[in-house]
Amino acid sequence: MRIKTFTFILAFTAIHISTLAQNLHSLSGDTIKTTINSTSVTIEDAVTMAYTNNLSIEAAQYAIKAAEHRKKAAWGLGVPKIGVGAAYTYMSQDIGKIDFNAEKNGLVDFIGTLPIPIPPAIINSLKSLDLSYTLQERDFAIVEATVVAPIFTGGKIRVANNVAKIQISQAQNDMLETRAMLFSEITERYWGLTLAHSAENLNVQLLAAMEHHASDAQKLEQNGMIASTERMYIDMAVSMAKAALTTAKNNTKTINSALGSSVGFKSKYNTSTPLFINTKLESLDFFTTHTLTHSHALEKMELFKKLSHEAVKMERSKFFPTIAAMGGATLWNYQLSDQLPRWVVGATLTWNIFDGLTREHNFQAAKLNQKRVEVLQEKAQIDIKTLVEKLYNQTQSALDIVEAYDSTIEFAEQYLYAKQRAFKEGMATSVELVDAELNLSKAKLERMAAAYGFDTALCNLLAVAGLSDNYTRYLIGDGYAPIN
Repeated sequence: MRIKTFTFILAFTAIHISTLAQNLHSLSGDTIKTTINSTSVTIEDAVTMAYTNNLSIEAAQYAIKAAEHRKKAAWGLGVPKIGVGAAYTYMSQDIGKIDFNAEKNGLVDFIGTLPIPIPPAIINSLKSLDLSYTLQERDFAIVEATVVAPIFTGGKIRVANNVAKIQISQAQNDMLETRAMLFSEITERYWGLTLAHSAENLNVQLLAAMEHHASDAQKLEQNGMIASTERMYIDMAVSMAKAALTTAKNNTKTINSALGSSVGFKSKYNTSTPLFINTKLESLDFFTTHTLTHSHALEKMELFKKLSHEAVKMERSKFFPTIAAMGGATLWNYQLSDQLPRWVVGATLTWNIFDGLTREHNFQAAKLNQKRVEVLQEKAQIDIKTLVEKLYNQTQSALDIVEAYDSTIEFAEQYLYAKQRAFKEGMATSVELVDAELNLSKAKLERMAAAYGFDTALCNLLAVAGLSDNYTRYLIGDGYAPIN
């Protein structure tokens, strides 16, 4: 039973950080752009680097620019459209060919029989006169300009512009939401690496303590003060401490890699901002109220609601006719008949009278979708209030745990000191000494783990509430306390 207890306590540090490493490593990260050797970063540095280099932020910026161009494109729907077109046509025959030359020749012959002398020049002129006419040659080409200006579309253009404006707001909100999610990710990985470093340092201290106890045990065994089994138990503790340290180092590398993927640079990071607590948090009502007015998730639902309203308007516009002014002018032609007009103006009206009730059903579907989005919005408000309460309660629970372990560590230190003295005097067993060392290490790690829980819960709470840009104020001032 002693061996099992010993194994469990010693492995706690490795298992706790290993689980954290697996969770952080499983989070999605972006491609690392640059490799640097080593760097020491504060939490502010890490957040700034992530905002600057993370590919998710870059993608969100492109989305905003694309939405802005779509807005300009929507504005162009109400502007007259001017175009230039060219066409060449070859027909099977001429159009409207008329020939009066036979009649002309008979008239000339008749004039020649008249007793009235007619000058030969007039007769020759009449003979040379061509009285054939073609309305349009069989092949011709034209280059023309056209203008179409919308007059009434039933509201389609206005809806398109409104949708484009909403899409810009969506892209901007997505950027803020991406920043908030990245903030949660980067802070979780940063504090995770801090905890991993602390766990590694604890394992180093634990191994050093075990090796020191092993040296003392060897001397006590040589002097006949303890049995060989007591010394062997401590030797086993040294071996297990070495294994735990190796595991802790590997976990540190894993979390370090995850942090590098978030900030966009591969490096061996040394976190210089310690884990902390802050006992002067605002009330739950403060975070709830701010969340309901500034949450990116709720803003997304509000924008979806606006889009659903515009979708109803778009379907309604399909019941109305479309009226447009139009005009055209020929810029250049080849063999185009002079009888054909060179410019035209007019108006067009298009009205779909019956389409198999497609419009009616689409209109009803749009209204039902609008109600669906309103219900989802209400549900999102309830869910996010629950999430805020959960995260806030996690911070308070973490504070209670940290405070509880303050006294636990103090007792564990005094207990270990007593067992060290008793072991040297042969009044305590190696099991008791090892257990005392492990209990102290376990208490220290659980206190830091509680601080990690506070930090991550707080940062997630700030991200949900739309307060992630204000996180540094919790690192200073009243209520702040570093946990080392």
